[in-house]
Amino acid sequence: GISLSFKELGLLVAAVYCMVLLYIFCDCSHQASENIAGKVQMSLMNIKLDSVDLDTTREVELFLKAIHLNPPTVSLQGYSDVNRKLVTSSIATMAIYLIVLLQFKISLVNVRS
Repeated sequence: GISLSFKELGLLVAAVYCMVLLYIFCDCSHQASENIAGKVQMSLMNIKLDSVDLDTTREVELFLKAIHLNPPTVSLQGYSDVNRKLVTSSIATMAIYLIVLLQFKISLVNVRS
């Protein structure tokens, strides 16, 4: 069976805790981004364009297109966009590193035998 020391168990608990926090942070920022985009679009669509001049109508239409093409995102100082993809990419990166570490451990066991 698998026996875990207190150190390994503590690291596992810390990793799970950090992943839960990352998920909550990424999910909240994803929902906030979609919510803000939706509210701004609805506010712009509720403007009565027949009561404003042609330039204002063009500006509103261009702004709606800009929101559609470039949705708002939460960013970590430009290093990474915070959304649900960050959670999956973090899990994938950790899995790759764990596989590499396991391969090193297996190769060390085989060398000693």
